[in-house]
Amino acid sequence: KRLNDLISAAVEFDENDGRDCNDFLHFIDKYEVHELATGNAVRVMTIHQSKGLGFDIVILPDLQEGNMTKASQIDLVVAREPRTARPLWALKMPRRVIAENDPVLATQVRASNETECFDALCLLYVALTRARQGLYMVTSFPGKSAAAMTPAALLKLQMAGDMKPADGPHVTIDGEELICLYETGERDWYTKVTAKGPLAESTERRELPEGFVERPSRRRRLLGISPSMFEEGEIRADSLFAIAARDSMEVGTAIHELFEKVSWINEVDNEKIIQEWRGTSSVVEEIKQRAIEQFRQALAFADVRQALSKPEGNVDLWREKHFEIVLDDQWVTGVFDRVTIVRGLDNKILGATVLDFKSDEVTNEAELNDRAERYRLQLSIYGKALSRMLRIDPSQVTLRLLFTCPGKVYDL
Repeated sequence: KRLNDLISAAVEFDENDGRDCNDFLHFIDKYEVHELATGNAVRVMTIHQSKGLGFDIVILPDLQEGNMTKASQIDLVVAREPRTARPLWALKMPRRVIAENDPVLATQVRASNETECFDALCLLYVALTRARQGLYMVTSFPGKSAAAMTPAALLKLQMAGDMKPADGPHVTIDGEELICLYETGERDWYTKVTAKGPLAESTERRELPEGFVERPSRRRRLLGISPSMFEEGEIRADSLFAIAARDSMEVGTAIHELFEKVSWINEVDNEKIIQEWRGTSSVVEEIKQRAIEQFRQALAFADVRQALSKPEGNVDLWREKHFEIVLDDQWVTGVFDRVTIVRGLDNKILGATVLDFKSDEVTNEAELNDRAERYRLQLSIYGKALSRMLRIDPSQVTLRLLFTCPGKVYDL
């Protein structure tokens, strides 16, 4: 059965035009088989296994293990900066009694306890929501010195409060007297359920029409593309392995990160943007300096400042906006660097501008024109996608390239 499940998963992966072995390993690692609950049977399973399933009756007999408010084991912890979640340090923790008496380690213990508590609540929620008709929770009373907040203790506290064993109504099952601490709904619900007869199985054998295998598939197969792949032009193969090419790519990424933090140029503090970015970026110092220098130089040009200025009227601004859209049987995955949407007084869209940042090192007008034409196909896809999203005519979309190195804005 599991081999057939694996084959089905492989077919599903293959239908998405996947061919990479590592991608398949990642795919199969996260692949889930959703099974239907078996009829006319009693199943003994863990709460994790029951996720996504439903049963007429659910009995939870094992709710008195563990402590929901205390992590069972804290081995390796990673402390993170609160604002950026950047790792600060990692440590194999000492015994709890030591960690709880150190202010820094005690903070990590509390964080682990909170995570464990949240996970335990999520698991308990799954357990309590599997039943369609009857949910029965069977527990015993804890000892006098018991202090752990087990799932049973939490449920008793929330539903029965401080009720003592003698306070609850008694229920007799097979001659044994049990105490019912909490009850809601109809106890005899099962007497009102009509039995379902077995479904009649069709004995008719269906035959595929002649020539069926030769018919073209009616399934619509989409080709996944990313507009950033469509830079046209030729480069030397050896440049792909050059250190300078790698550094240029890192500088380009860093410049994008700086420009995406700019809303409207006259409303932001450029130096504050630089300092905040410097503190969170993980690139080496040399790349940081090159990116910051190019960022400052670009903002000094009038064309660049004009492109980043807020137009008059009712305006929306998108920055680093990810999108997925189907265009001409192609699944397009992309990111708008910057989109400015201008609306009228009636909130109707009058036009939109796509601005894409490019860090190409161009030195003259001819080279600038050549580089801009390389990006024409990429920007045209962006324009088509944006017009579809905003439901406006493609002629209302302006496509622009902002070359950060020469500080030029190029209209396509």
